[in-house]
Amino acid sequence: GHGIDLVGRNPDGDLEFFEIKTSAKGLAPAQHGDPEQFVAKRLERAIDAQGHWDPKNTIPGLKSIAQDISREIGPEAENINATWVRLNLSRSPDAPHLQIERKIDPWGKPAAPKQTMLTPGDADHPDHAAFDTILRTVQGDGRWNVAESHNIAASLLKEYKADPLCKTLDSVRIGGSADTPCIFAVSSPHGDRGPDFHVHVQAEQAAQRPAAESFAQVQQINQQQALTQETEQQNLAHRGPRMS
Repeated sequence: GHGIDLVGRNPDGDLEFFEIKTSAKGLAPAQHGDPEQFVAKRLERAIDAQGHWDPKNTIPGLKSIAQDISREIGPEAENINATWVRLNLSRSPDAPHLQIERKIDPWGKPAAPKQTMLTPGDADHPDHAAFDTILRTVQGDGRWNVAESHNIAASLLKEYKADPLCKTLDSVRIGGSADTPCIFAVSSPHGDRGPDFHVHVQAEQAAQRPAAESFAQVQQINQQQALTQETEQQNLAHRGPRMS
């Protein structure tokens, strides 16, 4: 119960590791955990030869055996051949022999949890502050419902991110006419002295464009900008310092 239940070699000479779970009530547990981490940790404890792995509690030479196995599979026990065995024991009143239900499955690494990609609507996204600034201005106007406000804000954020002259979002303004209101994202790199740079969307059109669609475009823009910046840095590094 404190180590790898069985280690052997298959006909090809490769090591195999077996974790065996047994139950007299038909409740042998299904596989869980990471076999690579499990095996590596158990070998480490066997080599330390303390506690349950003290020589007085184990077979002679266990430490040496564990050291040999550890050297063979590496310290991280990567890509090992591991098997999970379930044995459910039972006995019928009229049967003289013990019945064993056996189930043997490959013991694989658990699937990594899927990471949900952040969007500008999430507080941890780098564009959240800009999105939130736009959204609060749109919502404050009161002409659009929650979904429409999010759609407008996402659409304007996409335009703002795509414009190479808009480096900062310094203000959000609502203009246009009563029939065709427009929302402006304004960048004022020189403060009150100007010039200002801006992008805009027509509110009614933007209100019908799903925010998810605009967020996906923002993601593409961010990836392209990051790639461009990385290429420029590499080119600069390759040129090296220049004499003036």
